[in-house]
Amino acid sequence: MNDFLLRLRPKKNVSAIHALRRGLKYLLRSCGLRAVSVEEIPPKGGLRAGALSPASQCVKESSDV
Repeated sequence: MNDFLLRLRPKKNVSAIHALRRGLKYLLRSCGLRAVSVEEIPPKGGLRAGALSPASQCVKESSDV
């Protein structure tokens, strides 16, 4: 089985979490690719205000993703 690593960056004025969830749903439903893990990488210089902790960022493998 192959694993792939994909890094994404949202454009300005885009809801990053909504775009990510929509993309993951598309990949699962249309391409048969399931997310195994997702992690937000904090910007250089530390966490931004309101950033999630690493433990709360993981998207668990489930049917609703």
